[in-house]
Amino acid sequence: MDLSEKTLFAELMCLTASLYMKEPLSRPSLGIYWNALKDFPLEDVRRALDLHLRNTDTGQFFPKPADIIRQMEGNTQTRGELAWTKVHGAIQSVGAWQSVVFDDPIIHQVISDMGGWVSLCHTESDELPYRHNEFVRRYRAYTGQPPTGYPKKLIGISEANNTQSGHEVDDPMVVGNIEKAKEVYQGGRRAINRPQQMSIEDLCSNVVRLKNERS
Repeated sequence: MDLSEKTLFAELMCLTASLYMKEPLSRPSLGIYWNALKDFPLEDVRRALDLHLRNTDTGQFFPKPADIIRQMEGNTQTRGELAWTKVHGAIQSVGAWQSVVFDDPIIHQVISDMGGWVSLCHTESDELPYRHNEFVRRYRAYTGQPPTGYPKKLIGISEANNTQSGHEVDDPMVVGNIEKAKEVYQGGRRAINRPQQMSIEDLCSNVVRLKNERS
């Protein structure tokens, strides 16, 4: 949401409060809800409130910010499973040779904690369910306290070898939403011993490469 939608957001929250026979929300309370939800589109907030109202388990209570976010993003287990689906797809389509940038910094940190991209890609098929469970468990832990200083990209075999030998390094592939991947790349820490830094324009160009390789 942007500031121009703040009044509509306040009206939506006050209307929802009236359905629970509550007094209109105070300005400080509206400020708390706005700060918690302002990064989401207004239509998504509206839809989440509607889903909360229809929820037969919790819908009888006026929603807290976490209830609204849960309707938009799912609980931590669901988010972890969706993240793993994205990672598993990249393992199959990109593989260990190429470096990657995901659109989620938590994915970068979790894979780094698990030994890195190459190690994960080389997981034997019978070990994959265990790695899956480990990934989801670690991801859930980070959703409550997102990582800071995560790797800006996950290094593949080609980049590791070329960096060590002083040769030119290929740009990483992008997995997921390009705009969010930009933010992940820009917000992460620099790769160690990288001889040159990739521009955001080069990063964007790899979305096309990845789509072409999948087709």
